Amino acid sequence: MLPTYGNAVSVKNVEQRPSAVSGLVDTVVSANELLSKLELSQQSVALALYDTTAGVSSERFFVSDRFADNRLDQLKTKKIFPIYGREWTIEIQTTPTFWTQFNHRNGLYIGLSIVSASILLAALALLIQLNAARRREQQLGQAKFVAVAASATDAVNSVDTNDTVLDWNPAASALFGYSAEQALGRSLSSLIVPQALHAVQAEMLRRVCRNEEALKHYSTIRRTQDGKELEVLITTSPILDDAGSLIGVAKTISDQTEERRTAIRLRLALDA
Repeated sequence: MLPTYGNAVSVKNVEQRPSAVSGLVDTVVSANELLSKLELSQQSVALALYDTTAGVSSERFFVSDRFADNRLDQLKTKKIFPIYGREWTIEIQTTPTFWTQFNHRNGLYIGLSIVSASILLAALALLIQLNAARRREQQLGQAKFVAVAASATDAVNSVDTNDTVLDWNPAASALFGYSAEQALGRSLSSLIVPQALHAVQAEMLRRVCRNEEALKHYSTIRRTQDGKELEVLITTSPILDDAGSLIGVAKTISDQTEERRTAIRLRLALDA
């Protein structure tokens, strides 16, 4: 959980933090989602993960399908890892598949099985640490974006590569009529892009996702919640993860409708 600061202020020391903080940003990481790619149900070992931080009761938050608490005929081992101020204990045990493999006549297979179990444990620990670091970087970037967007006078939103709205600032609510609760999780095109421009919007997003050259500043038409069409200027910028891969697009939208009308009236007055 990380603090966010209003008006993009710069906090220079610890004493300034309580008065400057405007909210908190957190991210929930699912252990089942994180470990699903390991395909533990097909392995000769089973895993269980515990939060054993000092001062709290030991809590098991993940267990693979073939793990058994009371299995006495299998080998077991435990290892403790510090993860961002918490203490995680990983318990690994063999499964019946592990012993079945020892029926193979080649003694080298036995050694390789033991080495494989050790490598799996090391890979699991590395995977957890890398994902924790990646999540922290994403949280920091998200916190900075939220702090800047919240105080912006122009409408600011961000979408993922499927055009799903991830962020929606107060100025966007004022301009288009949708609250953040109404906008988040929905398709941006379905909210503010006129039907006639849906294909154009989809093609632009596909070009960005393919790393092709795309317009970073362009004028177009957008629609409010009550159906009113606005002439707007849109500035886009890519959102990258810590590996440099595109995960979304941030957009700043300024209403140019009144400026265009004023320019037309002025031109008509000069031509009269």
